[in-house]
Amino acid sequence: MDKGREEHAKRRALEIYGIDFGPRTREFFVNSIQNNRAILLEKTSRTRGAFAVDYKDSWIPVIYDEKIKNIITFLPPEDLVPYQERLSGEKK
Repeated sequence: MDKGREEHAKRRALEIYGIDFGPRTREFFVNSIQNNRAILLEKTSRTRGAFAVDYKDSWIPVIYDEKIKNIITFLPPEDLVPYQERLSGEKK
């Protein structure tokens, strides 16, 4: 992943959620998506999707790119509002 995208995701994680999005945390998010432990909220393009990842007992919405196999950005928590009913039925 190019440095600009990587820095963007790190900055958004810290700004919105106070998450230090270093290599271990990135690996957790990516593995959660790749191993079907995250919830696909919607496809946003042919290679990208919005996912809710269960991180430390909170749903965190992210955009994941299947082509580069990485998190592109973090979304604000209010982006989960339309999915609340669906997420509340999911086991954490």
